[in-house]
Amino acid sequence: MINQIACYIVKKMRDNNTIDEENMDMHIFGLEILLITIIKYLGLFIMALLLGVIKEAIAFIIAFSMLRIQAGGVHLKSFWQCFIITNIITFSCIFLSKALPINHTPLYSVVMLIISAILVLVFAPVDTENKRLSELEKKLYKRRSIYVIIIGSIITISLGLIYSSLIIYGNIVSMGFLCEGITLIPLVLIKKECREVN
Repeated sequence: MINQIACYIVKKMRDNNTIDEENMDMHIFGLEILLITIIKYLGLFIMALLLGVIKEAIAFIIAFSMLRIQAGGVHLKSFWQCFIITNIITFSCIFLSKALPINHTPLYSVVMLIISAILVLVFAPVDTENKRLSELEKKLYKRRSIYVIIIGSIITISLGLIYSSLIIYGNIVSMGFLCEGITLIPLVLIKKECREVN
């Protein structure tokens, strides 16, 4: 459906001489990504608004997305799989953060940030079939991923120490980094290798 909408819009743009025929595939792909992103986040924020956790959802998505842009990660095959899993992960992390004992929250945050940093150091960046990275790009994205983790960790820990009311958001940000770090683990490759050995 999203592909059909993107194709329709791009064809209209071509008919109006806004784009060239030879660039249509590139424009369709770019428009699909844009539409998927808008629908996914719009749905997520509507859900967050209904559940009364809009600030928490923003904190999680900012942390997750900032690291995701640099480090990459697992991509699901369909839009709906991605939409459902993103919502489940986001709201599970938010409500888990709220359920954790407040006196241990800084410790949880630090542990999650350390695990996230290790995952980034070992696995980032992850390229995909649609986006193959050269060795130079891999070094660049790894460096940027490390910067995101370091800067995010410093901000998260500092704000938690200065403003105790923001500790819960620090926990949510840490979970955002951790969830993105987990998507870097090459589980699919491990399963494939196991099947080939057996």
